[in-house]
Amino acid sequence: MKSKAKWYLGLALGFLAGVVFVISCGEEARSIAQAVIKAVDVSFDNSGTDIAATDIQGLGTELTDRIASLEGMVTELNSSVRECLEKEPASYQMPENECLEKQTDISKAPANWIVLDKQTRINGKVMLNLPCTLFLRYLKINITYANDMGRAHIYEIQVFGPDNPYTNLAYRLVGTTVTAISGSAAYSAIDGNFSGGWISDRDNPGWVSEEDPHWIIVDLGRNYRIDRIVIDAGNYYQDYFLLGMAGIQMSENECLEEETPADWVTLDEQTQVNETVALNLTCAMHLRYLKISATYSDDAGQVNVHEIQVFGPDTPNTNLALNKTVTAISSQGGNSGNQGPGSAVDWDFSSRWASERNDPGPASVEVPHWIMVDLGQNFRIDRIVIDLADHRLDYTLLGKRGE
Repeated sequence: MKSKAKWYLGLALGFLAGVVFVISCGEEARSIAQAVIKAVDVSFDNSGTDIAATDIQGLGTELTDRIASLEGMVTELNSSVRECLEKEPASYQMPENECLEKQTDISKAPANWIVLDKQTRINGKVMLNLPCTLFLRYLKINITYANDMGRAHIYEIQVFGPDNPYTNLAYRLVGTTVTAISGSAAYSAIDGNFSGGWISDRDNPGWVSEEDPHWIIVDLGRNYRIDRIVIDAGNYYQDYFLLGMAGIQMSENECLEEETPADWVTLDEQTQVNETVALNLTCAMHLRYLKISATYSDDAGQVNVHEIQVFGPDTPNTNLALNKTVTAISSQGGNSGNQGPGSAVDWDFSSRWASERNDPGPASVEVPHWIMVDLGQNFRIDRIVIDLADHRLDYTLLGKRGE
C-alpha cells in the first residue's frame, strides 16, 4: 500500500511551515522555520514507494518521533515570536538641527523625499510631533513588514499645522487625494474614520518586504506648514517609513495671473480614467463655470460623477462648488432624484450624478454627456478634484469666467 501516513505528515508539516513564515520574526524564528521545512523535505522522500506490512510498526515509531520533534519546534517558535512582538517599538524622529537646516521658509522646502519618522513592529495610532514646522505637500508611507500575511494596513492619516491647528489637512473633503501601490478604497485612509481603512493586495507586486515595500501617498493639494501627523496602522504589527516632500511652488513674479477669456477654455483632458483626478493649475484662474464633457463611458454610455470639488488660494480649505447650481444634459431618474446633478456637489462621495444612457444617446464624440457647475461668481481657482465611479471615462474639463 502507499504511504498515506507519510503523505499526511508531509502535508501537516507543510502547513505549519507556512504558518511559521507568516508569523516568524527575527533570525531565531527564521532558523526554526528552516528546520521545519527540512523536516517537510524528509517526509516527502520516497513517499510514493510501497510499504510492506512489516514496516508499519517502524513507520508508527517514525511518526511518533517526528511529531514529538515538531512539538518542540512549535514551542520554541512560540517563545521566539512572543519575544519579538513584545520588543519595545524602535522609533525615529528627525533631529532638530536637521529639521532647521531643511527649511525656515518655503524657498527651502524639501524638493525630494525626506524621512520624517520610522517605526518598527508598531500597531495602532502613532502621533508624530515634528521638531520644527516643515512646508510639505506630499506624505508617503513605505511599509516594509506586516504580519497580516504580507498585506499592509493604514486605517487613517491625519495632518495638522500651526496655522490651523484643529483642521485635518489630509481630510478627503478638503480636496486631499490619495494613491496606493495596490488594494481598493485607498481614500478610506483619509475619510476621518479610524474604524477601517486601506489594505494592500497581498500579491501585488508581492508580499510586503524591504525589497517590495507597499506604499500609500497623500497629496494635500498644496504646500502647508506641517508640525503634527497622526497615523493609525490598524491591528497588525508593521514596519514603516514616513516620508515627506514639498510641491513645486512658483513665485508671484513667475505666476502672473491673467484674466481668463470669456469663452470656454480647456483645463484638462483625461482618457480611460475611473478614479479621483486632482488637477492643479499652474497659476490661479478667474472662473465661474466648470463643465465636464464626456465622450466615452464603458458603462454602456452612461456617465457617472460622484463629486466635483473646487478650491482657490484665497480660501484653500473651502470647497467653492459645495451645493452650488448644477445642470446636466440628462439625469437618471430626473434632475431632482438621488442621481441628479446636485449629487455631484453635495460633499457625499457615496452619491453620484448619472446621465441617461439613451438621452439623447450613449456618450460619444458626436453626443457628449456633460455636467456644468455654476459657482455663482468669479473666483480665483487653482485646484479642481473630480471623483469618478468605477467605470472608465474619456472627458474634457472646461472652464469659463462670468461676465
